[in-house]
Amino acid sequence: MQTGVLFDIGLSLETASSPQKDALYLADGPWGLDYLDNQATVSDFTISTSDRVYDESNFDVDRNVSLSGEVKGNINLFRHLLPGDQSVLAADYNFVNAEIANNQAIEIVLMQEDDRTWENRLRYTLPANNTKRAVSIDFDMFKDASGNSATITNVKTLVFSVIGDFSTYKSFEMSVDNLALSAAGNVLSAEDFAIEDENTLVNYPNPFATNTTIVLPNTSEFVNIKVFDLLGRTVDVKKIATTGSSTRVNYTAPKVNSGIYKFVIEDDAKRVHKGTFVIKQ
Repeated sequence: MQTGVLFDIGLSLETASSPQKDALYLADGPWGLDYLDNQATVSDFTISTSDRVYDESNFDVDRNVSLSGEVKGNINLFRHLLPGDQSVLAADYNFVNAEIANNQAIEIVLMQEDDRTWENRLRYTLPANNTKRAVSIDFDMFKDASGNSATITNVKTLVFSVIGDFSTYKSFEMSVDNLALSAAGNVLSAEDFAIEDENTLVNYPNPFATNTTIVLPNTSEFVNIKVFDLLGRTVDVKKIATTGSSTRVNYTAPKVNSGIYKFVIEDDAKRVHKGTFVIKQ
């Protein structure tokens, strides 16, 4: 019997003298694969231990994964977050964070404990990138077939799909490391992203004591901002809704020493910009 890649297994025993079954069910929410033999082939499927530093404020997923092969139709790499049929309550989280490398575009699907059909799944398409980079996907960026987002109350499974053209096989490779649900986006530094605009963003007033307005080159419903001091230490990370024409970000600084600070902003289209401002407390 060909079983493919098992992600759980159950055994039950009963005797003629006892109607009560003794059941053994094993599952730990691991990585699994779903594909048809005539639509994809797998040359490597490796699960490895993560060397991450765990954060109590996140739901950190154990074990990293890498996958390669050829695809004509589609192949789904999935991760059940908890054993059995359980789901993670998502009230404290806003983002799916991971470090991902993928030579083909992948569709990332967020599955909840509901009756939503696969055709109407909540999905986000991540463009191809051969270099592993930090990725943060706001829950609001997962859209259904009509382009609508949904309120995420729980997360049961995350699926990473490579979809072919259904006519010709093409090679694919992907790796997913340090997967987590988090309250904050994983915006790192300007060097960790393909910068959309090499010119620094304008903000006013500058210098400022508490509040400043940052002007974006593109409209965006929200941004993720990360602020660093000149030693590279992170002093602030937050998500901010834009105002006005959706090109204005009203930023409130935390209590920090007066000085020059660098910042990186990621908008809702994953465009990343950088800037510098001066805080005078």
